[in-house]
Amino acid sequence: MKKLLFENRFLLFLLLAVWIIGLSSCKSTQQTTQTTEKQFVTINDTIYIVKNQKITDTIFVSVPKVKTIKPECDSLINSELQNQLKRLQTKKKSGNNEYGFYYDAYKNVLVAYAQLDSTFTEYKSKHTDNQSTKTETKTIYKTEKYVPFWVEILAWIGALSLAYFGFKIKFKG
Repeated sequence: MKKLLFENRFLLFLLLAVWIIGLSSCKSTQQTTQTTEKQFVTINDTIYIVKNQKITDTIFVSVPKVKTIKPECDSLINSELQNQLKRLQTKKKSGNNEYGFYYDAYKNVLVAYAQLDSTFTEYKSKHTDNQSTKTETKTIYKTEKYVPFWVEILAWIGALSLAYFGFKIKFKG
């Protein structure tokens, strides 16, 4: 009886060991998740250049004849006015820009002129836009280690022999 009890414990221990080994060897593939975030920022620098064209401007102001109550004074005043206006002449120049003022005796007009060269106006604009975040998730499956076919056959032979010897010992007596 004691021998049968000992054999039953041994058989129980062997079956428990085979069951634990069987459960631990049956594992599924493991998943690993890898997440990557990328941020793209676009910075736009914009320069607007506006070219203003050359400007030429002329103003003509006619000088009237002087008429007073005494006609003999008119010629004297007109000749003195002509002499004074002939002395009136000014001109300023800076680079390609020029302006001036003079009297044209032939046409009897005061002339004011200005010539402004073309200019460039520059506007700078800097702004950031097109911000987008790209999230990429990869799921990686780890595969099981390969168990050769002959190892599986030996495992089955071992399991069957344990079952055979277990039943033989149990039902022997």
